[in-house]
Amino acid sequence: MAERKAARASASFLGSRIGGPAAAWLPLTHTMIGGTLGLGLRTGFGRILSKIAASNRRTEVRYSEPPSASTVSGGPGSVVDFSDLGLQGRRFVTEASTAEQIDEVLGETGAVDAIRVYVGVESAKTVDERVALAIDELRRTGALERSLLVVGSPAGTGYFNYIPVEAAEYLARGDVASVAIQYGSLPSMLSVGRIPLAIEQHGSLLRAINDELGRRDPSDRPRVVLYGESLGAQTSQGCFVAGGTDALE
Repeated sequence: MAERKAARASASFLGSRIGGPAAAWLPLTHTMIGGTLGLGLRTGFGRILSKIAASNRRTEVRYSEPPSASTVSGGPGSVVDFSDLGLQGRRFVTEASTAEQIDEVLGETGAVDAIRVYVGVESAKTVDERVALAIDELRRTGALERSLLVVGSPAGTGYFNYIPVEAAEYLARGDVASVAIQYGSLPSMLSVGRIPLAIEQHGSLLRAINDELGRRDPSDRPRVVLYGESLGAQTSQGCFVAGGTDALE
């Protein structure tokens, strides 16, 4: 309604100043006002998305320092920088379960520190580079020597739910490794456009892990499980669409 009134007022103004009936100017004024409004909305929405995405680089006090454990990404000897893991990645690796914590909760002894590998979307520019970093981290941390490997596809922000991962770490007495690669920094509902990239990246990671395991004796391979929730549930399954469950082999 407002756009229509503005277009008519502008058409009347142009008709009186330049000449001709106001109706003749209406197509032009509708186009001009509609384009201006569209540009304004697009610019405003873009600024909002930029602010949301910027939170990926926000540093929280609790997760401001790199972890001291070499069994997680961002720690000593890691091939990825802690600052490039993003808000969710820094949270994920810092909260990895330690042998001490596991033994204390279970009232047992003999647990080991859990391994958590995470590569941020800012850790490298391309899918291949990020996957290569993840594989390097799996090798460095000895992740493939663990009995269980959890391969996750995070939500749109890069969030990899630590609760199921932590549960697996306690149940396996720390004999577990988990890995995920971030593909974006916006909430899932705003990351739908990144689904193809996320599927490509997750599939590439799984193929690379499969190649690594193919070089090992079957008796020396971890059990591999897949995990994803929110948009990660879709992207973790997307690479199997063509082959169905047989592709899991």
